[in-house]
Amino acid sequence: MLDSNFDNSLKTESKSTEKNPILLIGIGIFAWLGIGSIAFLFERILKDICFNFSVNPKFIEWVSELTSFSIQLIGILLLLKIIKTSRVSDLNIFKYSFFLLITAQVLQFIQPIINNKLRADVYLNNSSNYYEFLKENPFYNSIYVFSGLILYLVIGIIIYKNRK
Repeated sequence: MLDSNFDNSLKTESKSTEKNPILLIGIGIFAWLGIGSIAFLFERILKDICFNFSVNPKFIEWVSELTSFSIQLIGILLLLKIIKTSRVSDLNIFKYSFFLLITAQVLQFIQPIINNKLRADVYLNNSSNYYEFLKENPFYNSIYVFSGLILYLVIGIIIYKNRK
């Protein structure tokens, strides 16, 4: 006969090693938003630097989208690696994901304040030229849409292949 305490301890132990689907959803949501916020922050910083140095609008658009795409893809790959191989608990990964999102949002709030102090005289004129260029060249506006669709497709494939 099995002791009832032993039976209960087995149930508790098996529950603690199972992945909690609600926690995994929370990790996914906060990590995705946090990674996206970090990508947006770097994209914004890159554009601001380019506006200060009179960089060609075509270059700004391509490089900023490529930067955002790369950061989001690398972030998701790192998250998958951590979830699959880490000895860190799902609860801690959830907490880190939440912290990442909050930190990224605070940095996005602070970034324009710092940028205003570092603006060159040509910044406003160059940013105006950039947005005028986008208005006159709709293809470059569509880069944002297509890079987002490609990113979702690539991430979907990566998650599907790493589902086990």
